[in-house]
Amino acid sequence: MKNIITDTVEEINRLAGIARENLRDGKWREYDEQLWEKVEELQKFAGTGLKPGKHLKWNVADGYAHYIVLKVNKRFTEVAFIDYMDGYRFMGVFQDGNKLLVPTQVARKMAEWQDRIEVLFKKPA
Repeated sequence: MKNIITDTVEEINRLAGIARENLRDGKWREYDEQLWEKVEELQKFAGTGLKPGKHLKWNVADGYAHYIVLKVNKRFTEVAFIDYMDGYRFMGVFQDGNKLLVPTQVARKMAEWQDRIEVLFKKPA
């Protein structure tokens, strides 16, 4: 399961890089749409709550820091960074060797908040 998620994160970051490179000529929208379709696929896979595949985003400056949950442990949650547009990073995420970690309590609160927002603004069927 982790390999599917990490492979998808690599594809998302590849599309984000192409989108950034094409900002001036307007071609970025095509790659941007593909990128968010991949994120949405992971979201559907993860469902609600803090689970692998969950997209977490924190407000930073005039944008967001984007991460995908890879593994949830009792104390820390391993995440993958999505290098989207300005590449903002959340200061609550730290690097431990090759892993990016966020305290599980922090990640769980964000996942719960995002789930509630999704319910409030869900598009009618």
